Amino acid sequence: MAFPIDEKYISDVEEKIGTFLPDFYKKRMKKQNGGEVEIYDEKWNLFPIFDSSDKKRIKRTSNHILVETKSAREWQNFPPNAIAIGGNDYGDILVLVLDEKTNIIENAIFMWSHDSGNLEMLDLDKLK
Repeated sequence: MAFPIDEKYISDVEEKIGTFLPDFYKKRMKKQNGGEVEIYDEKWNLFPIFDSSDKKRIKRTSNHILVETKSAREWQNFPPNAIAIGGNDYGDILVLVLDEKTNIIENAIFMWSHDSGNLEMLDLDKLK
């Protein structure tokens, strides 16, 4: 079950990754930190942002985006400039992509295919 998150935890993760998360993503996570979304008739579980406000939230957010990104980077062909924000039941991962030249995350969401290693841009409206 997803729940709202305080802005300070979003700021904490931005400090750790060294850049700002896109506004569309922050807005969604503030309302519902994690949870399920449907994109093109497929269900995806959004990884939460770590919330240390109490024991219950620590437990519910232990699979946060930094942990999931670290794990995903061990997979062959996972983009080194991608931040994992969600997954499906088939090993594919929703990602945000950091432009390494500007150190800015693109204002887009992508699906990384574990089979092909390709990134596909998805419709932002699906995160609302």
